Amino acid sequence: MPIKPVLYMAVTLTPFKNYLEVERRLSKYSVDSYLYSMKSYFGFSSELTSESITDYNQYMHSKGFSRSTVSLKLSVIKVYIQFLKSINASFIAPLFKVSLPKVARSLPKTLTESEVVLLAGGVTNSRDRLIMELLYNCGLRESEVIDIQVANIDLVSGIVRVLGKGNKERMVPFTESVSLAIKGYLLDSDRKFLSEIARESDMIGP
Repeated sequence: MPIKPVLYMAVTLTPFKNYLEVERRLSKYSVDSYLYSMKSYFGFSSELTSESITDYNQYMHSKGFSRSTVSLKLSVIKVYIQFLKSINASFIAPLFKVSLPKVARSLPKTLTESEVVLLAGGVTNSRDRLIMELLYNCGLRESEVIDIQVANIDLVSGIVRVLGKGNKERMVPFTESVSLAIKGYLLDSDRKFLSEIARESDMIGP
């Protein structure tokens, strides 16, 4: 059945924020974006029904919103509806009659070989060298590199376990140069990356 969204939003704002942080494990930036999107929706409509969602979709298109923006805002509404269902078993979700617009994906820009060589030339310590090796040789994302723990590294098998987007775990093989960079970093006295573990760790190897 329809709900009173303005009141509901005021009551559920903090729980929804917690849901995004704990259940969805979103970053602070994403959480703020989701909350802003829902406030924008309820600024447009005082109802959460199939018709109001359709009207909102048409409104965004009429205002020239980009496909990516429309897709994001509609996706957030879907997440909010899922949240309402999770906290209220009697809540009847409105039928989602609109389709998310297809967003054209552009190919990521990559560094040329000469740019990588130039960048590597600026590496002056074991920490920066290891970061370069993980980014370039393993193809990891910046966020993945930051979150790596020493316990996730298997020097014997040459595998590092990382958590990617959506909290999905994947196993990434690494080369001998990465292995050497890891050992060099762990033996370095100035470690501020990969966690503060004791030098005696058996991960270091002989």
